[in-house]
Amino acid sequence: MKDENKIKELQARLTVEQKELKQTLEKLGDEENDDWYIKIREDDGFHADLNEEADDIEDAERDLAVMSTLEIRYRQVVNALERIDSGEYGICEVCGAEIEEERLDANPAAKTCIAHMAHEDDVDGYANIESDEE
Repeated sequence: MKDENKIKELQARLTVEQKELKQTLEKLGDEENDDWYIKIREDDGFHADLNEEADDIEDAERDLAVMSTLEIRYRQVVNALERIDSGEYGICEVCGAEIEEERLDANPAAKTCIAHMAHEDDVDGYANIESDEE
């Protein structure tokens, strides 16, 4: 992408999103070595009431799912900001073509052009997590 004003506008949007994501992640968990972990509430532990224990487990599972989604997006945003700094922003990581402005308007962290957006998860490395473990 050649339009410096547009890049600055998208960079500002990404910076705001990064701060919002980090604040939300910090409410849910703690960061250690670029990974996020659910905060253990002080009252977590053994409960005499099994229903209360089950509720705590459900809350933790929900928080973990939300945190995982937010962490993926946070990393995408950080990566986009790094690409802006390195001058590689707006270039499709699959074919090397310029990413369409409308695509970047819709998703400033996009790594691929519209033609290759189905490959975005492959580029991010999240699509085949299960198959990598086999």
